[in-house]
Amino acid sequence: MEVSYFNRIRLRDDLTKSLERNEFFLDYQPIFDTLTRRPISVEALVRWQHPTDGVVGPNAFIATAESCDLIEELGAYVLYAACSEAMKWPVPLPVAVNISPKQLRSGRLPALIQECLLQTSFPAERLILEVTESVFLAETTRTLTQLAAIRARGVRLVLDDFGTGYSSLTYLRGFDVDGIKVDASFTRDIVQSQKVAAIVRTIARLACDMNVYVVAEGVETDEQLSWLEQNGIAFAQGYLLGRPQSPTKLQALLASYHSLG
Repeated sequence: MEVSYFNRIRLRDDLTKSLERNEFFLDYQPIFDTLTRRPISVEALVRWQHPTDGVVGPNAFIATAESCDLIEELGAYVLYAACSEAMKWPVPLPVAVNISPKQLRSGRLPALIQECLLQTSFPAERLILEVTESVFLAETTRTLTQLAAIRARGVRLVLDDFGTGYSSLTYLRGFDVDGIKVDASFTRDIVQSQKVAAIVRTIARLACDMNVYVVAEGVETDEQLSWLEQNGIAFAQGYLLGRPQSPTKLQALLASYHSLG
């Protein structure tokens, strides 16, 4: 316990310094159309170039950034960096940015997004914000008002990790979203498990009735992709189709599809 405590203290101090030293960067993972196999949007994923530990993924530091009130500054960096980079792409695809519930606590998120769109000249309709169900666990009028204001500007909202929380259908009933992402834990078992397959088919039908698009996360096999295509899941993301990659590699990937017409 003592070692764990001091590791958290060290991580908090390192995070504070890393923001000052600009040690964060973004990788990008495309989302593909299951029928055409062409990218239709891209998710921005933050990484930390730690001075001694090397490249560190978000699962190792986001919770700490939230607990020590650094998430707003980090979130602003991700938003600006993603919009600025997406302006350089040879194909004007949407870019998705993950939003922490803590970013909504201050009430400044709508103003931050508006300022970012103005400064980067990035079209609002190309920006997607991915939020998890935890945003709604402590549902407040201010939270819903902020999300509604953001969506009213033309920014799309997507419910991430769908099916892993407490009451997904309640959230869909109570708030409008543009898309849902089926968690990778479901995708992993859709071919082997009839129960999981039935759940995902039901999600697809529900989304269709609500005019909401569906993305399946964690696609790693041809069998999974074929199942999604045959069962009406229009979009997919995963290592089979495209791994998280640097801005340079992503631009080359998008240019190769653009050249095909």
